[in-house]
Amino acid sequence: MSKNPQPTIAGDVSLTTGPYGQPDGAYYFPGKPSGYIEIPKQSKTDVRFNVSFFTWIYNQGTYAPILNYETDVYAQYGLHVFVKDNSVFYGKLVTRDNTKDVNAVEENIAKDAWTFVGFTHDYSVGKVRIYIDGVLKKEVASPKHELNTKFK
Repeated sequence: MSKNPQPTIAGDVSLTTGPYGQPDGAYYFPGKPSGYIEIPKQSKTDVRFNVSFFTWIYNQGTYAPILNYETDVYAQYGLHVFVKDNSVFYGKLVTRDNTKDVNAVEENIAKDAWTFVGFTHDYSVGKVRIYIDGVLKKEVASPKHELNTKFK
């Protein structure tokens, strides 16, 4: 999956045509719990202060988790990015003390089309942002808190 020395684990995903028509240029996630790519959790992957996540998605109009940063066996998370309500790209955060950040952000995206989406949390300036096709679409103030991304 990656040439990075940290291996990934693929669940029920398959290669498919990518956003520019390249064969095997994307992974297809079937929208069920078994469809995932897991990055092993360790201290190096703790993004407690800042995180940026950008990816191409092909929205089929269904609820679809995109990135879940789970921290323990009880599925607590520090970061949750997904498509909800048909075509709404959404991100929310949880602090290290398990308080949900009330300033989650969301933005509409196209259905049945490739969209380049991004989500950032910037601790230093207290902002959460959503980007759609490279354009900043939403920016909200977020308390300066550490994300619950420490694996327990």
